Amino acid sequence: GVLNKTIVSISSVIILLLACNFLMFEYLFDVGYSEARYLLPILALSVEFVVISQFYGGIQIGLMQPKKNGLSTAVGALFSLVATVVFVPIMGLYGACISTLLSNVAITALRAMMLKDAIIYKLDFSVIVSLTAIAYFFICCYLPCSLLFVIINLLLALFFFIFLNRDLICWIA
Repeated sequence: GVLNKTIVSISSVIILLLACNFLMFEYLFDVGYSEARYLLPILALSVEFVVISQFYGGIQIGLMQPKKNGLSTAVGALFSLVATVVFVPIMGLYGACISTLLSNVAITALRAMMLKDAIIYKLDFSVIVSLTAIAYFFICCYLPCSLLFVIINLLLALFFFIFLNRDLICWIA
């Protein structure tokens, strides 16, 4: 359904972004930003959850459940506040990124639970592939790697992008 296509679409963009992470920070950005190469994967993963939570939020609004929508947002904000207070003093910018990710995961999970009786959700194969690929590329962002490995991963990411978006690409072409 629409949620599967939404997850696959945003996942395919995140896969490309993660595959380009090393190249962007090594060759595109100033050396002063090099530490951000380790923050980007966490924030990119957070975007995945933002998109899903917004999708669920739209359903809640459509079902005339603005209080539940607001409650999940408030819980996510509280979660972010607590995680920020706990993690930032210990981990600095990593703590801020992790608190953002945890907050978005919390909102997504809460909204999914609130909607479990309202919508039926079945994972498509392409969603499983895209989430597995994100996990792979996420881990690769933290491994030492050669330029050859980065190029191979970029080609692999392009393959995933084309595979995951083949219907859209065929429709556009």
